[in-house]
Amino acid sequence: MCYDELCSIYISYMDKYIVIQSFHGFNLMNNRIDLIDKLEKRRDSRLIIYATGDREGKEVEASIEADVLPVMDQHLNHIGCVPKLDLLIYSRGGDVLTGSTIANSLRKMADEVNVLVPFRAHGCATSLALSTNQIVAGPRAEFGPISRTTPHRPYDDEGTGQFLTRGLHYYNYDYIINRRKAKTMGLPVVEAEEEEAQWMWGIYESLAQEMQLDVPWRLSIEAKAEQPRQPIRAILQSRDMKHIFSSKIMIQISNDGFMDFVDFDILDQGTWKQDPSVMVRENKT
Repeated sequence: MCYDELCSIYISYMDKYIVIQSFHGFNLMNNRIDLIDKLEKRRDSRLIIYATGDREGKEVEASIEADVLPVMDQHLNHIGCVPKLDLLIYSRGGDVLTGSTIANSLRKMADEVNVLVPFRAHGCATSLALSTNQIVAGPRAEFGPISRTTPHRPYDDEGTGQFLTRGLHYYNYDYIINRRKAKTMGLPVVEAEEEEAQWMWGIYESLAQEMQLDVPWRLSIEAKAEQPRQPIRAILQSRDMKHIFSSKIMIQISNDGFMDFVDFDILDQGTWKQDPSVMVRENKT
């Protein structure tokens, strides 16, 4: 079977996948909101979800960056001041100062702040988690060493962050710390209850499906699909509001008479936009 035939099969599959995903989009979104409600009721808290994509392909990967801050503020302002606030995070890392700002913003809005980790919380996401009261980790939770550029000052005034982050600097940046290892290091990690862990993982799986994290980004294949491509690279969501970070990429295949070349033009590096599928409701804390 030739390469073009394989691409055609792949695109045909992806078109059907997109149609199916759109068809079930309402159910997918309802399922995630249902899981948010379950976690909030069980933990007597308000929950915000922040996920940055690690889909294979430099054009579609994302990290924790400062452009999320005004969007995060929208969610926090809508929720208002509450006794307890949870942040469920999935990220390979990003800008340390942005993580510090997010942590401070969360603390201003709640007496108790916790981070829920169903899977990956590497680098900056680890340092953000360490600045909160407690890290609730699922069985597959992963933490990553913090870059040596991370400030040794804690993000809060409780004095715990400085000691906890210091030990993580001595690991190679590719070293993954699981839940058990994190606990032996003295990190404020607790194991999620069985149902909590299932709900946290269900939220991660719905995020992975929406961002297509298990589908490698290939320009030569994406060029054969409808243009422009608008991959979802990050998601920020709470019970009543959802924002999506996506870019817009135009991909074309040209031929010089001898062989095909794939050209692409990034029309939009990435923009946060509110998803109208989740309607803003009156806040009822």
